[in-house]
Amino acid sequence: MASSPSSRHVLQLTNNPEDKIKIYRIQTGDTVYLSKSCEFGEFDLCISCKDPTDKVVALSKTKADTFSDRVYEYDNGSFGALTSCSFVATIAGPYAITYKSPLRGENISITVLADPVIKCDIIGVTMSIDQIAVQTHLTKCCGGMDEWEEVFEVTKESGYNMVHLTPIQELGVSQSSYSLHSHLKLSKSLKLGDGALSYEMEMQRFGKKLKEIHKSTELFFLTDLVWNHVSICNTDINKHPESYYNLHNTPNLIPAYLIDRSIAKFANNLKGIAEVRDLRSFGERLKNHLCELKESLEMIYRLDYLNSRDDGDMKAIDCLDKPSDVIFELWKVDYKRERNGGTIDVDIFKKWLINKGFASSQDVVGIVRSEMDLFNDTFVPRYVDQLFNQVVEAVIGTVKHRFVDPNGLKLEFGAVNLVDRYFHVSDTSLSEEFELDLYSQKHAERIKTCNGWTCGESITDMNTTMAYTRREVVIWGDSVKLRYGEAKSDSPWLWGYMERYTKEMAKIFHGFRIDNCHNTPLHVGVEMLKCAHRVRPNLYVVAELFTGSEEKDSRIINAMGITSCIRELSQAHS
Repeated sequence: MASSPSSRHVLQLTNNPEDKIKIYRIQTGDTVYLSKSCEFGEFDLCISCKDPTDKVVALSKTKADTFSDRVYEYDNGSFGALTSCSFVATIAGPYAITYKSPLRGENISITVLADPVIKCDIIGVTMSIDQIAVQTHLTKCCGGMDEWEEVFEVTKESGYNMVHLTPIQELGVSQSSYSLHSHLKLSKSLKLGDGALSYEMEMQRFGKKLKEIHKSTELFFLTDLVWNHVSICNTDINKHPESYYNLHNTPNLIPAYLIDRSIAKFANNLKGIAEVRDLRSFGERLKNHLCELKESLEMIYRLDYLNSRDDGDMKAIDCLDKPSDVIFELWKVDYKRERNGGTIDVDIFKKWLINKGFASSQDVVGIVRSEMDLFNDTFVPRYVDQLFNQVVEAVIGTVKHRFVDPNGLKLEFGAVNLVDRYFHVSDTSLSEEFELDLYSQKHAERIKTCNGWTCGESITDMNTTMAYTRREVVIWGDSVKLRYGEAKSDSPWLWGYMERYTKEMAKIFHGFRIDNCHNTPLHVGVEMLKCAHRVRPNLYVVAELFTGSEEKDSRIINAMGITSCIRELSQAHS
């Protein structure tokens, strides 16, 4: 909603938990009145509110004549019947409001987003988000900072009032603007010194120069934040293998790596473009080559009677009629086992067989073993064969787009890889020409997973995804996918590294564009932006958000406090 300065907004607290996905927008400086819905009757509500920096917001009691003629009482956040309270959004970002529903007996959370008022006391300019006109500049193409004032004078005269700069950090081996060699080193293209300056000194010079340009041109500046990946040439992460996805901390990627390596070997033996023009023949030869892995992969997926679990759910299988369907429902793979990694809850399966009349208590053990052997001999080979078919189709699609399709990229065969590698082996002393011990921590940690994106559904759990194994990821072979874990204790070095990077950028820039936001773990984005808001309360946050779901978008927007979203062209209906 459009707001004038110091507008007042009434937000009714209801019994509907789906209110948490609604987006309530106000402007920084506005007052929000929280009014209890009449459906709660005489029940009291206990309400709490936290600001974008995670500080508790003091709620003020509402004047008696604000909403009705009743006298309202306020005591430690508990409000009587038909009462209201209020708070002022003093900084930009998400305000998390939580109250316990007396009708549901559970907490309900909603979010109010305060849009920033972008202002600078130095030049006396204040701007709302509706007034923003932004132009993107590739930092690597802007020349040294001494030339920037002249460059951005053109931007100003063209009617823009904000500049979006791609990352100002040192770029990686591919020189892609979004594959950073280090998040804590500035690009040499900025020409801030002769290379002898420390990072801290370079940041001081950059900040001072950008402030001068801001003052002379009256332009505001935002930059990209890249939290999800780092260039394959970064060596800092080698000392912290927990900070990136590898075959040791994410063993379910072992089949994906075996397939990736096999495809690379196949590609290296191709003699020329003629061998890929006939895509059907190409696919058949690739499938035959992949079959060399058939036995290895089947051994990973096969069941072992002695390798049982105890997490089966009888309710999930009670409606099934065939033993093979029950095994498939219970089947999980322990990828840390080189052989017979498939597991089921044997005790639950026994109970199902007896309850359904397939076995008695005397012969159930033999029946279980027989059904598991049948699963290993019939289903597992079909599963691996289907997996190979999916891989072949994915590779054919890539090869067609790169080299064969007249409407494709029309790349020169041999000048680039047939397909990009999904994994990068960082230790040059390890050769893929011999069988690496993928179950050795030393070797497994050196096999780094590259980042990328998937069409449609984002990869939210790397420990369960099959997207890498099926070759469904549009891979960025120049970048390693970073691993934050569920908490800071899972990857303390990476959290500290990125928090420092985020704070440094917040000191200098008026806003952020969150790169690859849809694949950013939500708890990571939330915590990083809390750090940024502590440095710059009126931060403008833009996000590259391609979830394909309005509900998912709303959850991310509310949690992270996103002001503006960037859409892919196919979703820009207007």
